[in-house]
Amino acid sequence: EQWIERETVTHAFQRVLDRQTAAREAGETLTPREIEIVRMVAERAPSRDQMLAEVITQVEQDLREAKIKATVTGRPKHIYSIWNKMQKKQVGIESLYDIRAVRVLVESVKDCYAALGIVHGRWPFIPDEFDDYIATPKDNDYRSLHTAVIGPGGVPVEVQIRTREMHRTAETG
Repeated sequence: EQWIERETVTHAFQRVLDRQTAAREAGETLTPREIEIVRMVAERAPSRDQMLAEVITQVEQDLREAKIKATVTGRPKHIYSIWNKMQKKQVGIESLYDIRAVRVLVESVKDCYAALGIVHGRWPFIPDEFDDYIATPKDNDYRSLHTAVIGPGGVPVEVQIRTREMHRTAETG
């Protein structure tokens, strides 16, 4: 079943208010920069959802034509995760390629690499934004292919590709 998380401006700002309340209770405050990040992300949310739906439809169609059984879902990044990543990397929002992401679940490792070829055949990939955690799993046995492409409208999209078993391991350990 497909899903795309809907993140409206109202909901985004409600989460900021909730975060601000929690921060105050912990003796912290949100900075003006944090509030600005939330505003920028919230303003992009409706177009992000629409673009993710377009990417999902196209990837599903391409995989179906290649006879690869897959489940494709959208995975918009949460505002707090975006802010954390910006702080950690000391970069602006325009430098993040995983704000919009699609996850592709397939049946086999062979299908993972075939799906990667299909995605890279559809949209140009972003150099230096590819990780093969199947060939070289992380220490916690996380396995997946991660790539970023220039999707519809010239907007970067991260694509994660893994088997259903890899997904179960990633989600439950």
